[in-house]
Amino acid sequence: MFTKIIRVLNNLIEQFTPRQLLAGAAIVGALVVLMVYFTLTHMENTLKAAQPKEIKLTKIVVAKVDIPRGVVIQKDMLRVKELVVDSLPKGTSSEIEMFLNLPTKLEIFAGDILTTDKVFTDYRQAGFIGMIPDDCRAVTIPVNNITAISGLIKAGDHVDIILIRNIANGTKASVFMENVLLLRGYW
Repeated sequence: MFTKIIRVLNNLIEQFTPRQLLAGAAIVGALVVLMVYFTLTHMENTLKAAQPKEIKLTKIVVAKVDIPRGVVIQKDMLRVKELVVDSLPKGTSSEIEMFLNLPTKLEIFAGDILTTDKVFTDYRQAGFIGMIPDDCRAVTIPVNNITAISGLIKAGDHVDIILIRNIANGTKASVFMENVLLLRGYW
């Protein structure tokens, strides 16, 4: 079979003049050069497209340790980490001070990005936890509609607490505490 193909090609070549063979070889050479050019150009474009884009990093505050819900955030609970800009949620910051001394709305795990959605930015929103100043303690005193002045006092008011005692010769009233912050009333 192979010998038949060679005989046919020899017969074909013998029919062409040397000038025609030279022109045919030039055409075949030009086609090979064009194929190599387009192949290399395609490979170059593919390599350019495959190269990674420049990644932009920015510094972001993340949790260094697990922070339970309702805990006031301290500096040793946080650290700054570099992360890709495109993948950051809203409300992030590169400043640790932005989150210091704020109570958490939910549990934050070590490595989580801190956002303003995960903390209470206003202590009054935090409920009971956020309303107790650092140097104070909360004490429950039972009140009803009458002892609470018919609902005229409300959370955030300052009140004096009067202690009324029964003693041997009657009743004695004395100011127990002055200018006490009322956190929340249930009447």
